[in-house]
Amino acid sequence: MTVRPGGGSKDGPEAALPRPRMGRAVNAELRGMAVVAVLQEGMTAAAAARRFGVSDRAVSGWVRRFREHGHVRP
Repeated sequence: MTVRPGGGSKDGPEAALPRPRMGRAVNAELRGMAVVAVLQEGMTAAAAARRFGVSDRAVSGWVRRFREHGHVRP
């Protein structure tokens, strides 16, 4: 059994995989691709988040920012 920082434990091959880093910077190109996936391809924020390896909350925020301000910059 592997105990990970921050609690939780996993058995099996997924225990060897690194955890995603939280709060990392995401470039504007990736943000734009996620927003396009939601707005033009009809993908849900959760599905776009899985595709691009980010949180669904982040994608939802980028879509909201794009609708309100016309850009995805922080």
